[in-house]
Amino acid sequence: MKKKNKVPSERVSITYEEQFEMIRESLSKLSEELGYPIEIRDMNFKPPAETTSVSMRPLSPIKNKDKK
Repeated sequence: MKKKNKVPSERVSITYEEQFEMIRESLSKLSEELGYPIEIRDMNFKPPAETTSVSMRPLSPIKNKDKK
């Protein structure tokens, strides 16, 4: 079998905002080509959240009341 000449590809890093914008643009172009609007929702876009620690007070121990 012949080996194909492989050209090394450069790694490209895109931010989440850029990816989101690219999707938005392609959807709007597609809706123009089709001739009817495609509803573009905000999709509640949020970049991955950093983990946050929540501080909680320890619960007070449950006291058994003596029955009389």
